[in-house]
Amino acid sequence: MTEERSLALVIASVFLIGAVGLILTGGLGGDPAVYGEDVYVYEYRADFYPNGTLEELFVYQISTSGKYRMLYRSFKDPLARGELNKPYFELLELRPPLGTTTYIRDYSGRVEVLSGDPSMVYDIQSLALINEVGCYRPERFSRGRYEIGYRFKVHPPLECDNQYCHLNLKLADEHLPYRSATIAIHDENGSLRRIFPHPPMDVVQTGDVWLIRGPIPKDELVEVEILFAPEVAETLDGFSRNVAEVGNKTFAANDDGHGGVDWYTILERGLTGLILLLPAGLFLIHRRYGREKEYTVPETLSYVPEKRKPWLVNLVFNGDSFDFNENGFYATILDFQRRGIIEIESEMIDDNGLLTSSNKANLKMRLLKGPEDLDDDYEKDVLSFLKAYSSGGVFSTATFEDTLKRMRKDAKIDPSSLNFIRERMKRLMYVPNREICGRFVARPRLSSGAFVAESRRWIRRPNFNVLFILIFFLIFSMPFLGPIVSWILQSSVATMLVILGLQLVPAAIAPSALFGRWKEEYYKEKLEWDAFRRHLKDFASIQKYAPEDLKMWEEWLVYGAALGVGDKVVEAMEALNVQIPEMRPAGEMHEVFRHSYGLTIPPSSSSNDGFGGGGLGGGGFGGGGGFGGGGGGAR
Repeated sequence: MTEERSLALVIASVFLIGAVGLILTGGLGGDPAVYGEDVYVYEYRADFYPNGTLEELFVYQISTSGKYRMLYRSFKDPLARGELNKPYFELLELRPPLGTTTYIRDYSGRVEVLSGDPSMVYDIQSLALINEVGCYRPERFSRGRYEIGYRFKVHPPLECDNQYCHLNLKLADEHLPYRSATIAIHDENGSLRRIFPHPPMDVVQTGDVWLIRGPIPKDELVEVEILFAPEVAETLDGFSRNVAEVGNKTFAANDDGHGGVDWYTILERGLTGLILLLPAGLFLIHRRYGREKEYTVPETLSYVPEKRKPWLVNLVFNGDSFDFNENGFYATILDFQRRGIIEIESEMIDDNGLLTSSNKANLKMRLLKGPEDLDDDYEKDVLSFLKAYSSGGVFSTATFEDTLKRMRKDAKIDPSSLNFIRERMKRLMYVPNREICGRFVARPRLSSGAFVAESRRWIRRPNFNVLFILIFFLIFSMPFLGPIVSWILQSSVATMLVILGLQLVPAAIAPSALFGRWKEEYYKEKLEWDAFRRHLKDFASIQKYAPEDLKMWEEWLVYGAALGVGDKVVEAMEALNVQIPEMRPAGEMHEVFRHSYGLTIPPSSSSNDGFGGGGLGGGGFGGGGGFGGGGGGAR
C-alpha cells in the first residue's frame, strides 16, 4: 500500500470512528445498541443468595443462521468444579438447549465435556477460553432464541470489620449486549445493609429481594457492590480478611458528588472538539514529520532488490519497519540451508516419534558450521539456539518438543528453565531490534508497529504531544480512580474517552514510517521490496521463469519467507515441479516451531490477585474492582 493510501485510510478511519461514535453515543442511558447485532442476549437474569449461590439465565437471540457454534458464559476469575484455595466460581449445574454438547474449560485450561458428545472435546479445546462454560453445536446454531441456565457457588473475597462485610461481585465486563437484564439480590436472613450497582441502574426492593433492572450495552460493566452484616461471613463460603473502615471505603468509592456541572460541560465539549479535530491533527503531523520523496518503481520486480540478511528484510522492509515476526526466523534457517551452514531433512512421525506416512513433521537440522563461523549477531543467536538443543550435531524438532514436555512437568515446581527457553525463542521470533530499525527509519512521531506485535500493549514514546499521553492515562487508570469513576460512568465523558482511544488505534497500528520518515534512499528500497513481494505472490508472473534455475528459486523461497509469502512460492514450485531441498521444510517450519513455542508456556498456577497486595482475586472497592467479570458470549 502506498504512503498516500495508507494516510488516507488512517485519516478516514479516525474520522469515521469519531463521527459514528458521536452519533451513536450522545451519552450513557437508553437501550443498548442491539439493533444490527446478529447475536445478543435477549434476556438476562441473575439471582444471588446470601449462601453464595448464583443462578443465571441467558436467553440468546441469534439473527443469522450457520454463524455461531458456541454460546458460553466466561469469567475473568478462576472457574472450577472442585475446591480451590483461592477465590473462585464453582459450577454446580448447566441447563443447555437440546442438541448441544456442554463443556467447561476451567482455570487450569482443562476441558471437560459435561453432556453430549465426548468426542467434541478436541474441538472445544481449540475454541474455548480459560474460565469458560457453555454449549457447543458443531453444525452451528440456526436463527432463533436459545435458553441456557447456570448455577454456581461463588467463593468470593470478602473485606470485613466489626460493622460490615463487603462483597464486590462483577457479573460481566466483556460480553454481548443485554437487551434486558434483571439482577435479584436475595436477603432472606436480613443481612444486607447497602447495595451499589455499577453502573447505576433502577433498584427496587420487593419483600426480601432487591431487584436491579436495565439494559446493558455491549462490554459495559455489570457489577453489584454489597455491604452485608459481618455475620454473613459465616454463611458465605468465601475468603475473608479484616479491613479497617470497610463502610467508609465503600461509601467513598461510590460517592457521586464529585465535580460540577460547569467542569463537566467544559470537559465534554473539549473532548468532542478533540474527536472532531484529531483527523486534521494527524494530517498535519504527517505533513511535518512523515512525508516522503516520490520515486518511480515498477509494479513488480523479479529480482532481490538488495543482498540483505533475510531477517533484516523481515524486520525493516516487510510491513511495518518496527515489527518483527517469526518469518524472519524461518527465513534465516532456510538461508542457512542455502548457504551450506546447516542441512535440513524432513520426515513424518507419529505421536510416539516413529516414522509414518502422515501425522506430524519432524525437521532434522544437521549443523555443518558453528556460531563462531558467522559474523552476523542475529544469525549467531539462531545457530547458537539450534546448537544448544541439538544432540550429536543434529537439532530435531521432535526431540526438542519432548524436552519441552518434560520441562512443563517440572515447571509446576520451578518454571525458570521453561521460561528461559520461551524468552530465548521470543527474542529470536518476535522481538525487533529497534536500534537497527532506527538506522533505516527516523523515530515515528505517533504510530507504533509494536502495537500489533505479540503484546499489542506498547505505545510509542510521546515526543510530539503530551495530550495523547493524558488521554491514555485517563482511559487505563479509570478502574483505579474510585469515586471519580463513579461520576464518569454516569456521563458521556467515559464514552468520549473510549472514542478517542479507538481513534488513536488506526494511527498506532499504521506503518511506523507514516508518522516518521525513511532515511537516505531507503524508502525507494522499501518500494522495491514491496514490488518484489507482489511478484512472488502473483503466480502468473512467477511462472514465466525457468524451473531449471534452482539458485533463483532458492533465493526466491528464502526472501519470500522473510516477506511472509513463502507459502505462495512453495505453491508455485509445486505447480511447476521445481525441486529444491528447502521446499518441504519451508512448508512445515511454521507449524512445527509455533507448536514448540506454545509448549514453552508454563502450566497454569495460582497467582497473587486482589487489591492492596492482599492475595485475593477481585474484592476492590468501587466500580470495576469486583470479583468475576466476563459475561455471556458467542462464537
